[in-house]
Amino acid sequence: MVQVCSWSNLDLDHLRLAGQEYKNAIVLGIDGIVDNVWTVVKQRIDRHNTTTLNSMREFGERICERSGSALGVEILPRRRNAGGLTSNTGLAIGRLGVRACLIGTYGTDEIHPVFRELAAYCDLFSIGAPATCQLFEFLDGKLMMAHVQDLLDIDWDMLVRVFGIAKLREIFGKAKVVSIGYWSNMPSFDELIQALCDEVLSVNPPEYLFFDFADIAKRSSDELEATLKVLGRISNSIPVVLSLNDAEAKHVYACCGESFSNDSEAVAESAQTVREYVGIAEIVVHTPKYAVAANAEGTYLLAQDFCKEPVRTVGAGDTFNAGYMVALLHHWSVERRLAVANAATSFLVRNGYPPNPDELMGELHRITAELGV
Repeated sequence: MVQVCSWSNLDLDHLRLAGQEYKNAIVLGIDGIVDNVWTVVKQRIDRHNTTTLNSMREFGERICERSGSALGVEILPRRRNAGGLTSNTGLAIGRLGVRACLIGTYGTDEIHPVFRELAAYCDLFSIGAPATCQLFEFLDGKLMMAHVQDLLDIDWDMLVRVFGIAKLREIFGKAKVVSIGYWSNMPSFDELIQALCDEVLSVNPPEYLFFDFADIAKRSSDELEATLKVLGRISNSIPVVLSLNDAEAKHVYACCGESFSNDSEAVAESAQTVREYVGIAEIVVHTPKYAVAANAEGTYLLAQDFCKEPVRTVGAGDTFNAGYMVALLHHWSVERRLAVANAATSFLVRNGYPPNPDELMGELHRITAELGV
């Protein structure tokens, strides 16, 4: 039975974020990317003025129309910022008041300038030079063209070589939530996460392991199935939470013999089946219009606050995960976890940066006023 949650029943006034007591209670790894964000020009009017191509679908249609010929595209720089799981999620967690530990590729001799804001909110442990990504942002999505060769070489032996077991146990020693990814960029993910659990996390287990796979399509179905089996085994000792956007969920559902439909309640019903098939503690599916969470207690469906004209879409999924992890730290109910995660994302896409605790509460009340009927 799917429990359709109402924003009006969330009792949000009792939610209070307490950050300092959770210092280093979240550990994230293992990436670090410099995002160069671009806008695609639709038409150049004159030397100083252009119109922009805001539809990812239209851009794709343009490319298909020129198949067999050539297509020239003018791009305009929008911004440069830190990207990847650790950067986007870590900044959002830090802005919410929890100082996390981040392991990633933030620079060799010193921290790359693009990560300096992140360093103000999180403790960074760098293992090398950052990867790069050319990112094209549209109102209905984003196209990310990443060069992540150095990330592909990250494995357990590298972590031990850089830190040593004792230092790794120190970094993870206070962790209540641990998130390692992205799976899609880590060919050695299965071996790394198993060794991390055996050699480090077993000493002082966190309350949750939290995973976001990212671009599942670039890995094979066999690799995905093997990883899901690893997570199922690990969840017997440390509860595993798997967070998926709609594109990622389609692949995981298919791997588990379920179809991902356009009907939110059908997606929610299948989520419980997928969770039980994989053998993990909790699965979360977030889309632009709704979010679902399924665990042993039940299945929950909450309407999302949809933004038609976002200021920023990059990092939206990471910000959702940040809100969810912070809510996990506070041991809030599933309904409240979904609401906090949605509000964090909603604030980001409307304002261009993740919220602080007061801004999060303001966003929660705004959404409740609009959807809490």
